[in-house]
Amino acid sequence: MYNVAIIGAGPAGIQAAIHSARKKVATVMVGKPRNSAMHGTEIENYFGFQGVQSGSGMLDNGIEQARSSGCQFIDSNVLSLSKSEKGFSVRIENGTEICAR
Repeated sequence: MYNVAIIGAGPAGIQAAIHSARKKVATVMVGKPRNSAMHGTEIENYFGFQGVQSGSGMLDNGIEQARSSGCQFIDSNVLSLSKSEKGFSVRIENGTEICAR
């Protein structure tokens, strides 16, 4: 059981995962970074970075930062989300059910 389940592995989901995990909250992030609009692009004029950056590389770095803070990352699409007695149930592509408060 996780305290927080974050659906989506784009910039917003990654940022949420980093902040949640840094607070030592049991966090899981579920999503496919390659589904993000940032994947496969080149980013320039981004605060804190010089020159052109790979969007895919920035996503990968963010996911690694979330992991190093204690977040579990699952590279999968979410099929359904439902309310349960103890919180929420997230079903992913392989049939696994993830429970979160």
